[in-house]
Amino acid sequence: MKELKSKISIFLITYNRAYYLERTLKQILADDSPIKDFDITILNNASTDETDEIISKYQKKFPNLKHIKHPINIGGNANIVRAFELGAQSGKEYVWVLCDDDYYDFSNWDEVKKAINEGADCIGVANYVFPQDQLNNPAYQFLQLTFVPAGIYKTNIITDTVLTNMYDTVYTMFQQSCMVASLINKNKTIVFLQKPIVKNGFHVKDENAPVLDCSYIRGSNFDEVSFRRKEQNWIMGFSNIVRLLNDKNLQQECMKVSILYPDICGSWDKFYKFMWQLRNTIYFYEIMAVLPQEHRIRLLNYIFNQRLILNFGLKNINKKWLQQIISFRNSKDKKHKIITIWGMKFKFKRKKKIKNEH
Repeated sequence: MKELKSKISIFLITYNRAYYLERTLKQILADDSPIKDFDITILNNASTDETDEIISKYQKKFPNLKHIKHPINIGGNANIVRAFELGAQSGKEYVWVLCDDDYYDFSNWDEVKKAINEGADCIGVANYVFPQDQLNNPAYQFLQLTFVPAGIYKTNIITDTVLTNMYDTVYTMFQQSCMVASLINKNKTIVFLQKPIVKNGFHVKDENAPVLDCSYIRGSNFDEVSFRRKEQNWIMGFSNIVRLLNDKNLQQECMKVSILYPDICGSWDKFYKFMWQLRNTIYFYEIMAVLPQEHRIRLLNYIFNQRLILNFGLKNINKKWLQQIISFRNSKDKKHKIITIWGMKFKFKRKKKIKNEH
């Protein structure tokens, strides 16, 4: 593993999660861990719990474990950007940023070694969002790499522009996706492992663990946090960051696969209900801009339906009659999708399926 040790810098971000941090350190520094001797830097976001003591305990056995404690809590997402920035300055070819609450299985580490030796620009080491045989689909790749530890990245990806974009988009929670968008736009090589190394901590039960505070503004004074940051949620942030992709069709495909992912909305109906809550905000129009055409129309239809009920009290109206009045029908020919709304027909060229170019 000496060859990889000289190529990868590893950063572990943490804030007031002493129990979770120790659980993570036990895994990545275990006797059978292939990265136990790598350069690992913990970026401690001014923790006030037992984090310092736990790190000191492990440093006595592992001199390769470095500890940088920020004097001020800069926020979890800014800490992620700082980790990638330090990785870019490390002089090493790759950077891997870990979180303090996940699980690791290094039995497939040889596949990482192979991908690095072949010069992959990004190695995807988590794959829980992918349907079967979709590891090469860029829409699913973009979604999976929103999970911070899911990617080991070449440091030369982190250009001035990419890093600036990362700092600019801290409020979205998807700052690391700026790198992914750049990779896809430039047709760089993204390789996902068949067997994952990192499993999201949310997907594993730990009965002994304290309640996990996952708020991305934890440690801040809520009353003083900007409205944009305070009101942010998954879909709103993702719809903003997805615009960094140059391919408009891919933007829409990314929105589609993310909205339908069970941990997000899981269905278009639930998404429409969510959007109804945003109908009078700027977020509504930002999300609309990157939706597939068909679902923009469906959403507008849903909003119109809800407004009729809200404004005219049509709760007891015959639903079948209402659907005939305001709903639409789909039909297709070989080259077009035909949508009929209130008797008016609109033709849209059928989109070609996105082909993997990696």
